[in-house]
Amino acid sequence: MSVSGVENNVQNQTATQYNQATQNLGQVDKDSFLKLLVTQLQNQDPLNPMDDKEFIAQMAQFSTLEQIQNLNSTMEKSQTDILDLMTYMQIQNQKCFDKMNETLDAINKGINGETEDDSENENESVE
Repeated sequence: MSVSGVENNVQNQTATQYNQATQNLGQVDKDSFLKLLVTQLQNQDPLNPMDDKEFIAQMAQFSTLEQIQNLNSTMEKSQTDILDLMTYMQIQNQKCFDKMNETLDAINKGINGETEDDSENENESVE
């Protein structure tokens, strides 16, 4: 096998591992992240502790993750509230539509000179 063949094989394996890691990253929740961070801190070499920059970067990632989760929760609640409001508005629109139809029917009966007794007689004759 040539050197370029080995390089391609290594690149393919690395790409596969990267894809698997990014897929699994979406499954890591806040508690898992904190457990991992605490484990890192507990098992670090006392003579060579974790770099401050690395620690700060991990805390920033944690903070970002938490904010994204909170934003997601807020968006889900907003979506539910909007759907509830739309349902309420549809019900109110239907009530208004029904009331307008009743009013228009009453106006039409008044214009045609019909009374409630006349319309009841018509209903009885139809039956």
